Amino acid sequence: LFHEALAHVPKDAIAIEVAPTGLLQAILKRALGANATNISLVKRGHENNIAFLTSALGKIYAAGAQPKLGNLYHPVTFPVGRGTPMLNSMTE
Repeated sequence: LFHEALAHVPKDAIAIEVAPTGLLQAILKRALGANATNISLVKRGHENNIAFLTSALGKIYAAGAQPKLGNLYHPVTFPVGRGTPMLNSMTE
């Protein structure tokens, strides 16, 4: 069924693999061709998966998509409480 589903993916698609290993990247590259963009969000064994994820998000932007990254963070309500530390207190 996976092979049949790939027949319906447009040739210039952005395929984002949301999986714990990035295992399907080689299969997707072969099946979708050179015009498609294949991006994995995680790579098993990578020394810094946070850096890998942020790099993948940049690749998504570069491919022309507009992910809503604000949804990854809790909303901030203003005004903030008096006990909230200022950003300048975090400099060295």
